[in-house]
Amino acid sequence: MVEVAAMGCVRDAQSACHNSRYRCDVRNVIGARSSPYDLFKYFEPPLKPNQVTIYMASPLTQTLVEHMEHAASATGARWDHHVYCYLNFQTSVKTVVEHGDSFSALPGAFSSKDELYDWVGTQRLKIMPITTDAIITVSQTFSSKKMEGTSFLWVKATSPYRALMVWWLNHLRRDRGLASVLDAAATVYEDVAQSLERELIRKKMPPDRRAKQVRVFRALAADCLAASSSAGAATWEDAGEQEWRLLKTFDSTLDADHVINKQSLKMMPDAWVMLAPVIASSNRNFGRVVEKHAVPFSPRVGSIDLDAATAFKLFASTLPSAISTLEVLVKLFSDSFVGKGPGLEAELQTVASTLGGFVGKTSTKFVR
Repeated sequence: MVEVAAMGCVRDAQSACHNSRYRCDVRNVIGARSSPYDLFKYFEPPLKPNQVTIYMASPLTQTLVEHMEHAASATGARWDHHVYCYLNFQTSVKTVVEHGDSFSALPGAFSSKDELYDWVGTQRLKIMPITTDAIITVSQTFSSKKMEGTSFLWVKATSPYRALMVWWLNHLRRDRGLASVLDAAATVYEDVAQSLERELIRKKMPPDRRAKQVRVFRALAADCLAASSSAGAATWEDAGEQEWRLLKTFDSTLDADHVINKQSLKMMPDAWVMLAPVIASSNRNFGRVVEKHAVPFSPRVGSIDLDAATAFKLFASTLPSAISTLEVLVKLFSDSFVGKGPGLEAELQTVASTLGGFVGKTSTKFVR
């Protein structure tokens, strides 16, 4: 478990991603292979070129999400199993917006694939295709200054996307070793079982269902420990169906979020959008409340740029329960941008007032 304050995943992003343990450069893996599609054999079997499996949420997901939020609220901690996935994303975002002194320095969506590719060419980025509806953009030594060290996942807004985020997660954690990831998952499953037994979470769950879930989580923990010591856990390449099944339940607590939500792009059927890894508990509550009231964009050509309030939603590690909580989280968010200039500072000062109405349930419209 990694101890972080409520927004610690933002505050520590630069230091964590500069540590060799968290270094995430897709060129080291993808660039060395003749075809990006070769990468699929290293990750979850259902993901194949031009075919993306739709991942359905496990019945256990809500219990896992509640446990994660309980742990974060009680101890200020987050499990490091997923932390560096969104640290990688958040660090890339911060690199661009700090250099450009504005959130608008980073596009969140494009009206079409052609517009996205035009921007990639202007920034001199490298394109790594995953499927016909998904790519990764990666900086190169001669890329524009503001894009140095960044990598982003882009998808067609109307395409299935959950499997792509799992693919990205698996890519980023390959250097950790499959056995260590399974051990971490076992620890989480056992802790969830204990939280259920003590009625710290799912407080309205009937006793018989509670007892059943305790048994299920304990069985998952035991299976993870057994799998971590088996020959199949030697490398990610050796992982079988059992290992993927055990991790799939745990990975459901990491959401994939469109940086610009799909509903806002409904008048732009060919749009491509950046995909962000986010903490499920925040995304499924606060994030969706904001998106529900977002005013759709009118048809246009070109980019839809990031804004401060949308960025905060992507960075938030917990649900703001009151205006006072929101103000604390916004300050942590703002303080995490250590290289901010006057333009970025001014944009950050608008976040609390923009989002306060959604926390206080007085706003009904979110205009970017």
